[in-house]
Amino acid sequence: MAVEDIDYSAELILVVDDEEMIREIVCEMFGHLGLKSHAVGSGKEALVELKKERPYTFLLTDISMPVMNGVDLIKKVRKKYPKICTIAMTGHSREYKYIDVVNAGAMDFINKPLGIEELEAKVRRGIIERNIREKLNRMSITDSLTGLYNQRHFYTTLKYEVIRAERQKYKLGLILLDLDNFKYFNDTYGHLAGDELLQKVGEIIEVNIRKGVDSGYRYGGDEFAI
Repeated sequence: MAVEDIDYSAELILVVDDEEMIREIVCEMFGHLGLKSHAVGSGKEALVELKKERPYTFLLTDISMPVMNGVDLIKKVRKKYPKICTIAMTGHSREYKYIDVVNAGAMDFINKPLGIEELEAKVRRGIIERNIREKLNRMSITDSLTGLYNQRHFYTTLKYEVIRAERQKYKLGLILLDLDNFKYFNDTYGHLAGDELLQKVGEIIEVNIRKGVDSGYRYGGDEFAI
């Protein structure tokens, strides 16, 4: 992804610092960059704010704070909100090493006083790395030919859904299907035609399942599951 292609509109940053002036300066910087942000004064306040389920995508937190320091906050956020990208900041560069905050779960580290260009670069890097991870994750669970989920994700989801159905005591439906005489079709019309047929079946499954309720899979060569 080129730098120019990055869209900031979906980003929401939670700024955590015990100094009000720092919070105001950082939020003003983000405003100049076209980024939405909200600031709180402590790690405990940050955890309360995150429970409100606002769509935060970034956490920018000071390291040296009373009661709950930034490293402890990063660990808690990493565990409970793993999709949030975290950047640590401090004015005491010798107090914490880069490896300490990275091991805690932060994706990057920035020293005070903050510069707007460096701050933007850190956020851009976080967005790019997050998008790459999400793309790789989608690729790892998606069948490249049909666009349906693949066999690997089928087994993972099936195990989870069986456990959930047993716990919540509801019925679970599973449909397994394959294409009759697919080998004959492939041999007669060629593999490209066979691929087109599989893609068409994938499209039919995708448009007919309930969004957010059912899920479609290419289980094998010409085998599918819903």
